[in-house]
Amino acid sequence: MSYLINTDSFFPSVEKLQKDGKKYVELASVDYRIPAVWFMFFNESDLIEIEINADCESISGEPSKFTKVFMPCTTKEKALENINSSFSFFVSTFGNEEISEGYLQKTIEMFTALDHEYVALDCTDHLIMNLDQGEWHKFSACFKRNEEAGRYIKEFCGFSEGVVPYSVEEFYSTPTLEDKEKINNASALDPQFSNITSRLSFPLKPKVKKQKKNQTTTTKPKQRPKVKYTSLNMILWQGYGFLVPILFLVFLVLFAQVNKIELVKNNVPNSILFWCVILASSISYALLGRWLNTRPGRFAFDRIKTSEIVELRSKHTFLYIPMEYWAVVLIGLTVLLEYIQN
Repeated sequence: MSYLINTDSFFPSVEKLQKDGKKYVELASVDYRIPAVWFMFFNESDLIEIEINADCESISGEPSKFTKVFMPCTTKEKALENINSSFSFFVSTFGNEEISEGYLQKTIEMFTALDHEYVALDCTDHLIMNLDQGEWHKFSACFKRNEEAGRYIKEFCGFSEGVVPYSVEEFYSTPTLEDKEKINNASALDPQFSNITSRLSFPLKPKVKKQKKNQTTTTKPKQRPKVKYTSLNMILWQGYGFLVPILFLVFLVLFAQVNKIELVKNNVPNSILFWCVILASSISYALLGRWLNTRPGRFAFDRIKTSEIVELRSKHTFLYIPMEYWAVVLIGLTVLLEYIQN
């Protein structure tokens, strides 16, 4: 996990700030990557050596003791000045001037409502979990604003070469996007700031409801629990699951018209013709259901919970049973009816 924080102390360590009871606000927190625009808030001169205590295995599997690491911290005025002066470097690193400048401008617009004096970046967890200690110098090199820095920033943010990301307008206005690689590069450039109202502030304080003066507390009468109603189609089918009974009826009518005979006598499915209907329906369920439930879905970026790319798929079921499984269910029910009848 990596954190971009606004703090009242000139120190870039979330663990240390929590231990000392210092105040800070999480502007953003991200797993598995460090957004590229975060690096633009700082220069190499903003790096501070901090001590950490972390006994764990390195990425190579060998036990390691990490004690020191460099993390950046600066004033919020200087951070804003740094990012405003980083446009040319950012565009030269990621290309496509309009898109790159769009994400920088979006970051500056969201860099508001800062209650404390300093801005800091804490990526110690990310370095410990993803790099050997000998590679930690890559992180410090990201703040040099040169070609080497651009190469390492791409590595930390997970930017893929040769893929043009979605623009800021597309990324923020479109709920679902199709191209997973373009989503990945867009999320690599996006600041991923939390909403101002949902930012976490430390130290955490329990919420206490204020009571107005001369106000007596009264117990509210118990209310009946609200009943949630579910639409009929959600109970019977999802997606194209309604095709299960429709396809059966279609084949039933089709074979009846072709052969001009009764399909069921005495309500017992014992004719060869009826078995043709059963087999045709089952084959259609298997093929169509398999295709519907395995085709790729839409991709979207989850900004609220995981800050990761998620795949959205539709379910196609009838009576909560996936469509392709009805091929087996239909044959099984037919065999069971014949067994009971005979």
